[in-house]
Amino acid sequence: VGMGVESGYVGGGGGIGAGGIGGGRDEDASELRFGRDFDNPSRGMIIPVSYSEVKSLMMARESRSGQTSLPPVRVDNVVFYKAKKQVETFNRMANDESAASVRNQLESAMNPETGEPWLHPFEVIQIINLLPANAEEARALIPSLNSKDGLDADVLNKILQNVDSLAV
Repeated sequence: VGMGVESGYVGGGGGIGAGGIGGGRDEDASELRFGRDFDNPSRGMIIPVSYSEVKSLMMARESRSGQTSLPPVRVDNVVFYKAKKQVETFNRMANDESAASVRNQLESAMNPETGEPWLHPFEVIQIINLLPANAEEARALIPSLNSKDGLDADVLNKILQNVDSLAV
């Protein structure tokens, strides 16, 4: 399938762990370092996607099977259907509109002091996929949130409350 669903990224390769396919020992999600496959501008933009977005892409691909120049999705394609089952199991968004609203909310959350987004695209997707209940849980599940200057528990809890209200 070519999807690194565990990491929340769709793209080619992207090794996980020390010495993996994607770029060696420089990878550390807790420090938002994803190796040369993700940090190489010549490869184009690699966009992180949520389980909900992967589900939509898979459904669209399945429904267009045989209608486009793409080869049809075979009924016996075990990998495709196992990936689809995993995505359906772990997708926590009510529908595509909820997922889009949550993504927009998280991407537009800005640090008032710097005018920069609070969250890295990887963190946005992890929050969408995991839907942590509060700042403590979010920081335990997404360690890179611990190094955000000014993103205290109150700010993060407000962001997560907004997400929770949109995710249903």
